[in-house]
Amino acid sequence: MDEEVETDVIAAIALGERYNARLFINDYWRLAIKHGAYGVHLGQEDMDVANLTAISEAGLRLGLSTHDNMEMDRALSANPSYIALGHVFPTQTKQMPSSPQG
Repeated sequence: MDEEVETDVIAAIALGERYNARLFINDYWRLAIKHGAYGVHLGQEDMDVANLTAISEAGLRLGLSTHDNMEMDRALSANPSYIALGHVFPTQTKQMPSSPQG
């Protein structure tokens, strides 16, 4: 694990606590558990490798990304706190696995 990422996660969680903000850590579910984040956000590919039971047992909220109806159904089966559906508009910043949903 990259020490710089862990340091950033610790600092972000501390800021969240200081300002009474509910912080979701993106992807780094082990660090989110270890340092007591409010929640973790995972993409579809992360669902295959993350321990969803450990996330739940640690009391973290779970957010999941989806891009189509099939992924939405899969996400719903994990009983997340929220589901993000996207992308809504075309983007030039990264390759997307699907067409815009907007």
